Amino acid sequence: MKSILLTSTALVAFAGAAFAGGHSANDGISFAGEATLGHNDNDALGNTDGFYWDANVAVSMSTALDNGLTAAAQFDFDIADNSNGVDLASGGYVLSLTSDTASIFYGDTAFAAESAWSSAGDMEADGFSEADGETAIRGEVTIGDVTAMLSYAVNDADENAATNSVNQLSFGATGSFGNFNFAAAYQEAAEDNFNTANGDFKNNEVYGFSGSTTVGAATVTVAYADNSTASSTGVKVAYPFGPVTATAYY
Repeated sequence: MKSILLTSTALVAFAGAAFAGGHSANDGISFAGEATLGHNDNDALGNTDGFYWDANVAVSMSTALDNGLTAAAQFDFDIADNSNGVDLASGGYVLSLTSDTASIFYGDTAFAAESAWSSAGDMEADGFSEADGETAIRGEVTIGDVTAMLSYAVNDADENAATNSVNQLSFGATGSFGNFNFAAAYQEAAEDNFNTANGDFKNNEVYGFSGSTTVGAATVTVAYADNSTASSTGVKVAYPFGPVTATAYY
């Protein structure tokens, strides 16, 4: 099937804005948009796919507070998706409060273990939950060369009114000591009645440790993971040959 892109347009705009409690020259709201129009020829079965089109708008807001923190919000929504327009609904949003050493994120953001984990190849037991549609709250603290993270999945108040407001504690840590980098990750078992349509959300208790270092030009990574029913150990070696990097793992 041949796909012909007829047009694709991306626009970015910025507007200054005042926020309650004072604002600085870095305060503002930015808008980014993208629209695509294309056409697909007949497929192998002779079916005509025809035209396709979509449009999306993303909004970012931020303000520097007097105490050194930065408050920000990001969200986006679809305007058209193979239609002539749809009711505007947020496709994802993140609220954040950040500083040089500590941050907190709420909304469409990754879980802590997912953010920190670094595997050694295609391991079988490192199935940490991956956020895809869930609402999460994650905090991060950086001390020197070590960053520690903690997160929870947030229960939907309408569907989980009788359960705890948060679910599946997730922890992650990354750091370096000289030429050695490490990652540690842990997630607790989720409650049985946690509702999610995300196939990448895993109810198991999972933990893992990984470390990497360079030996000559090669980067060697060793990792271990356990998902309560099985465990796996991986070894990965990446070696650059000019502009190409060869990777082998076991």
